Amino acid sequence: MITKEQEVRLQRVLIDAAKMANQALIAFGGTTQVMRCVEECAELTSAIMHRERGVGVDQDVVNEVADVILTSLAVGLVFSGAVDYGPNDLIDAIAHKTQRLGGVIEAEKRR
Repeated sequence: MITKEQEVRLQRVLIDAAKMANQALIAFGGTTQVMRCVEECAELTSAIMHRERGVGVDQDVVNEVADVILTSLAVGLVFSGAVDYGPNDLIDAIAHKTQRLGGVIEAEKRR
């Protein structure tokens, strides 16, 4: 569970992460950020599998999740930067998916 203080901190950290993802996109380019995201997703998959086999530790998974979040934000900006599609579309998609997950959770609670 997350405390109110942790929730506030997470909000600030995610805002900073989005800003840094944008800076990484500018510094390294979209193709590089997409390839880094693919690599980080693979590393996350590997860390999870190692953890499940008992040869990895939770902290490895947490670190890879952080890398995936950062690179995913950059990739979202890459693909939301296309003509007639912008960062607000990425924000809207995240908000929609969040709301949809909330509905799924509520339905599960009623089961």
